[in-house]
Amino acid sequence: MIDLNGNAILDLDVGGESYAAPVITDIDGDNHKEIIGSGHRMERPKKNFIYIYTIHNSSGTPNAELVSGFPVGNVAGSSPAIADLDTAFPGLELVWGQNDGTVWAVHSDGTFVDGFPLRHGEFASNGSPAIGDVDSDGRPEIVIGTANRILLVIENNGQYKDGWPQQTRKITSSSPAIADINDDGRLEIFVGSTEGHFYGFDTNGSQLPGFPQETESQVYSPVIADINNDGILEAIVGSKDGNLYAWKTTTGEPVDGFPLDLGSPIYSSPIVGTDGNGNTLIGISTADEFHLYDLGPDT
Repeated sequence: MIDLNGNAILDLDVGGESYAAPVITDIDGDNHKEIIGSGHRMERPKKNFIYIYTIHNSSGTPNAELVSGFPVGNVAGSSPAIADLDTAFPGLELVWGQNDGTVWAVHSDGTFVDGFPLRHGEFASNGSPAIGDVDSDGRPEIVIGTANRILLVIENNGQYKDGWPQQTRKITSSSPAIADINDDGRLEIFVGSTEGHFYGFDTNGSQLPGFPQETESQVYSPVIADINNDGILEAIVGSKDGNLYAWKTTTGEPVDGFPLDLGSPIYSSPIVGTDGNGNTLIGISTADEFHLYDLGPDT
């Protein structure tokens, strides 16, 4: 941990190298924030554990305490998702894909949520899950891609949602994005794959009109936003081919002015926001630069 001046104030032991972004939240409902991260242990057997530390600052000097029940798992390298999957259990739950072809969901004490782990195959789930009430039934679902060339939608009890899994042409290693694109109260699903296709599915697992879209190389994790103020959500995503793409989620049509050729592979997700004048901004990192685009009040 570092302060706003860039000074190191606390070191957290995660056993080795860490490839995923940490998550900060009060996962157990005790009014203290926890830091959730992963670390790759180098000695055999090599594993990538999930760690949770509670941060205390009562004395004015931050100190960290490893939460009982952790570390656990062998995460495939992505950040866990956090949600309330089990309202009967205090606090929130963590969800991630394992290296062994399973999806884990655990409580804040490290014990499994009923119905988990779920085995989907023999290969890893590399992207972070998305969690939301996909079918508007009042219960959250887990959406995650796999190296088995399938996209999963899992109920909070560890069962597949009707109509899922769905096959993709290649590995879906990106993190999915979910959004209600047509105001029907249900969430559509968007995800990239390693062979260059970008998929859009409805709640029941059917392909959305205009999808999949095709690029020249691997597609990474999208964001969903209305970037041109036309009242229609767009899917914005980078590709290893060096282009930043934007498609209308309702038709698959490209947004005017896209794709943007950034000249270098894109491995990260874009960020979308506005400035003080209401102009839409898109930020994206390539392999060697950070780009910031001002799209104005409309594109």
